[in-house]
Amino acid sequence: GKPHDGLGYVPEVMEHLHGSTGIGGIAVYDDVRFPEVYQGNVFGGNVMTGRVNRNSLQRIGSTLRAVEEPDFLIAGDPWFRPVDLQLGPDGALYVADFYNRIIGHYEVDLDHPGRDRHRGRIWKISYTGDSTLSERRDTKLKPHQPEPSHSSHQVQSIDEALVGLSDRNLTRQLLAANRIVDEYPGIAQQRIRPLLLDADPNLRLQAGWILHRLHMLQQTELASLIEDTNNLVRTHGFRILESDIGKQEHLQPSNHGPWIIQGLQDSAAMVQRAATMASITKPKQEFIAYILEAFTSTPITDKHLRHTLRMSLRTHLQNEAWFSELVPNLQEEEQRVAVLGVCLGIQSSVAARFVLDQLPLIGQAYPEELESYIAFAAKYVTPEDLNQLSQLVRNQFATDADYQERILRAALDGITPANSGEIPGPLRDWAKELALGRFGMKPGSDSPRFRKGQIPIAWSFHRYPDENEQEVENCWQFSTKRSSSDGEMNSLLFSSFPLGEKRRGIYRSAAFDLPADFSFFMAGHDGFPDKPIQRQNFVRLRDSSSQAGLALWRPPRNDTAQLFTLESPKLAGRSVYLELVDGDSAGAYAWLAVGRFSVAGLNPSETLADWRIAAELVRDFRLFALRPVVTELIMNSVQDPATSQMMAEAILATTRQRASAYQRALAICLGFPRVHGELRRRVLTELFDTSQGKGRLLDEISPLCTEVQQRHIATLLAEDRQGADHLLRLLESGKFATRLLLDAEILAKLKTRLSREQTERLSLLEGSIPKMQRRTRAAYERRIKELRSGLDAGLGNAADGRALFRKQCASCHRIGDEGKQVGPNLDGIGNRGLTRLTEDIFFPNRNVDVAFRATSILTHDDRVLSGLLRQTVDDQISLTDSQGTITRISANAIASRKQLLQSPMPGNFLETLSTQQSQDLFAFLLSLSQ
Repeated sequence: GKPHDGLGYVPEVMEHLHGSTGIGGIAVYDDVRFPEVYQGNVFGGNVMTGRVNRNSLQRIGSTLRAVEEPDFLIAGDPWFRPVDLQLGPDGALYVADFYNRIIGHYEVDLDHPGRDRHRGRIWKISYTGDSTLSERRDTKLKPHQPEPSHSSHQVQSIDEALVGLSDRNLTRQLLAANRIVDEYPGIAQQRIRPLLLDADPNLRLQAGWILHRLHMLQQTELASLIEDTNNLVRTHGFRILESDIGKQEHLQPSNHGPWIIQGLQDSAAMVQRAATMASITKPKQEFIAYILEAFTSTPITDKHLRHTLRMSLRTHLQNEAWFSELVPNLQEEEQRVAVLGVCLGIQSSVAARFVLDQLPLIGQAYPEELESYIAFAAKYVTPEDLNQLSQLVRNQFATDADYQERILRAALDGITPANSGEIPGPLRDWAKELALGRFGMKPGSDSPRFRKGQIPIAWSFHRYPDENEQEVENCWQFSTKRSSSDGEMNSLLFSSFPLGEKRRGIYRSAAFDLPADFSFFMAGHDGFPDKPIQRQNFVRLRDSSSQAGLALWRPPRNDTAQLFTLESPKLAGRSVYLELVDGDSAGAYAWLAVGRFSVAGLNPSETLADWRIAAELVRDFRLFALRPVVTELIMNSVQDPATSQMMAEAILATTRQRASAYQRALAICLGFPRVHGELRRRVLTELFDTSQGKGRLLDEISPLCTEVQQRHIATLLAEDRQGADHLLRLLESGKFATRLLLDAEILAKLKTRLSREQTERLSLLEGSIPKMQRRTRAAYERRIKELRSGLDAGLGNAADGRALFRKQCASCHRIGDEGKQVGPNLDGIGNRGLTRLTEDIFFPNRNVDVAFRATSILTHDDRVLSGLLRQTVDDQISLTDSQGTITRISANAIASRKQLLQSPMPGNFLETLSTQQSQDLFAFLLSLSQ
C-alpha cells in the first residue's frame, strides 16, 4: 500500500514463492560446519506448508539472485509452524516453531479453542558428519559434540573475544565484537588497532567496525580500509563511511569526496554499490558525472547496482540548481535516458520540464511508462507548458484517438484529485476535441448527423431463460471469421462463437420500423449435422408492443453466411425488434453468426461504443459545452442501456449543482436492460427534472433488479442523507433485500451520516440480521455440500475459474503477477482446503486483519465514502472499494474518518455465484497449492 517512490521497487532477489506467501525468519548460513553445499545458503520458515525452504545465492556483479533448491526440511507434524530461524554460534540452525494448528491470525476467531497461547518449540538442527573445521582458526571447539550449555559461548576475556572475531561463524564474530565494545572499550584501542594490519581480511574489517562504534576510528585508518586490496574490506570501509558522514567530526566529512569518486570507479561491483550508498548520505554536485558514468557502464544484468546508482542520482537531482546545470551537458542519449529514469522520483518543475522536452525519447526508451511520465509532467509544469504538452501529444498521435485518450487521462490523474480542483483549460480543450471526434462531429456543429436509417439501433444482452438469475457474460461478440454466400469475405457479424460454443444468451435489438423488404445473412448450427435440428438456435422477429412472434429463421447449418429475406408488405411500417437466440450449450455445432442487415442501424457498429467514450470524456472533464449534444442523443437517438447510463452520468456531471445520490442511482438504472420503454422515459424525466417526480421510481424499478444491481443502487443511495432515506424505505418495504445490510460498505456509509430517526430505523432493520445470518449459514452449508460433491465429481473447471477470478476478484486480489495488490495476496491459498477457503470467502467479516479493514470517510459536502485506505500522497487520500474502484480525494475535503471492523469485501459473495461458477472458482483456487 505504500506510494510508488518514482524509481520502482528494488529488483527482487527471489522470484519464486515456495508454495505460499507465509515465509519468514530468513537466515543465511555463514559458517563452515554444514557441508559445503549448504554454506552461504538462505533458509526460510514456511508457515503455511510446514517446511524450511532453501535457496542458494548467485552473484551477478553486486546483484544477488536466489536459486530455488530442494526444501531443507519437510515436517511430518502438521502443527509445525517455523516463524524464525537463526544461525547459532555453534554452527547449528535454530528454528522457532509456534506449534499451532491454526495458521491464520484473523480468519479464525481469536477466541477459538484451537488456538494454543501457551506452548511453542525451538528446534536445533546440527550436522554430525564430516566438516571443514580445518579451515577455522579456532580449533578449541570439538566439531562432533554439541556444546553442553549456553555459557560456553559467553566470551569471558578480551583474549577469548579476539579468538571469536576470527571464527568462520558470523554470529560468533558479532557476539565477540559486541562483547569487546560493551565490556572492554578501555583496552580496545591497544588490542584492536593492530588488527587493522592483520592478514585476515575479516579481522581487518571487524576491527574497523569496532573502532568506528567506539568513536576511535581515525581518518587515516578509514582511508586504509577504503583503499584495502581486499574487495570485502573496501566494501565495509564505504559502509562505515556511509554510516558516519556528517556525524563524527574527526572523520572530516568534507574530505570524503575523493574517496567516493574512487569508489564509484572501483573495479569491484560490490564496492561501487557501497560507495554509491555513501554518496546518497552526503551528496556533492561533483559526484553526478561519476554516477552517470558508472550507470552507463554497468551491465544491465547487475540490477542492484544500477538501482542503487539511480537512487543516488535521484537524490542529487533533487537539487534543482544542480539539475538545471546538468541538462545542457547531457549530450549522450544514454545519459539522458538515465536521468529520465529517475525523474518520476523528483517532484520539481525542473524535472517536469526536462520530461516534457524529452517526450519523444521517452516513447523510445520507456514506452510502457509514457503515461506515467505525462501524468508527472502535467502535475508539475506551468500552465503554458501544459498547453505545449497537449499539442505535442495531439500532433505526435494525431491518428490514434485511443492512445491520446489514455495519455489525456494520465495527465488528468497527475494534475488534480478526482473529486476537487479545476481542470486546466488545455486539458479540457483536448478532451473536447477528442469527444467531438467520437461523436462524429466537427468543431462548430451542434449534434451528430446521420442519414435516414443509419442511426445506430441498440442491442442488449439477456440471459437465456433457464440460466442462473445472476449476471451472465454477454456471449455475442463482433466477428469477421465468417464469409458470406455472395462472395464477401470476412463479413462483420454478431457471433456467439468467439467466447466458446457452450455459452448461451439472447441478443435483442431496440425497436425499429420494419421496411417492406427486410434481409440479413446468417451462418451457424443447431446441433450436429447428422442429427435433427434442435430448435434451440434461431433468429426471431417480434412485434414491439405485443411481443408476438412475426417471423422465425433457423440456422443454415453452414459455416458460410447465407441470405435470409422477409417480403411481407402487410408488416411494413410496424414497430418490431429482433432476437438472436443461442440456447444450445453443447461444445460443438452450437453457435450463430448474424449480420449484414438491410436496416443499416442494426449492423454491428462501433458508433455506440464511440458515443460511450465521448460521454465518459464529457463526464470526467466536465465539458459543459457538450451537454446539449449528450442530452439530445439520450432523449432522441440512444436506446442502448450501457450508452444511456454513461450519457446520464455525463449530464449529471455537467450540471452546476452536484447531483444527489438519488439522481446518480437513477442514472445507473438506465443501464439495466429491463428499464425500457415508458419506464425509461419516466426515469429520464425525473433524472433531469426532480420536480417532476416524487422519488418513487426506484419502487417500480426494484422488482426488475437482480441482487447485484440492488447492491449497486444501495451503495450509491447510502452516500447522502436523502439517498439513505430512500434506501431505508426500500429495505423496510421489502423491495430491496434486507441482507444488503450484510455488506460492510453499505452499512458503514449508512452509519456515518444518519439522523437520529434514521438511526432508529436502521437499528430495527439490523435486528433482523441474526435470523438472516442463520439462513445464510444454512445456505452456506448447502453450498459446501454442493461444492464438495461437484469438485469430487470433477465438475469444476479451473480454467473457467481463472477467468472468473480475473473478472470478479483480480480488481482487489493478486495471484503471481496477475491482479491488484489491494486485498490479501492469494498465492498458495489452496493449502487452506475447501472448508477454510469457503469460510474466508463467504464470511469475510468474521475476523479482519487490521491491514485490510475498511475506512469510512465523511466529506465536508456531506458525501460518505467507504473502502480500503491505500495511499496518502501530496495531501490526496486513495480509497479502494469492493469493486476495485479507486477514489482519490483531497485531505482538505474530509470532515471525519474512522476505521471499521469490516472488510471491504462483499458479505453476500455467496449469492453472486451460480453453482457452476462456484465449482469453477474453487477448482482454480484449490489448485494454487504446493
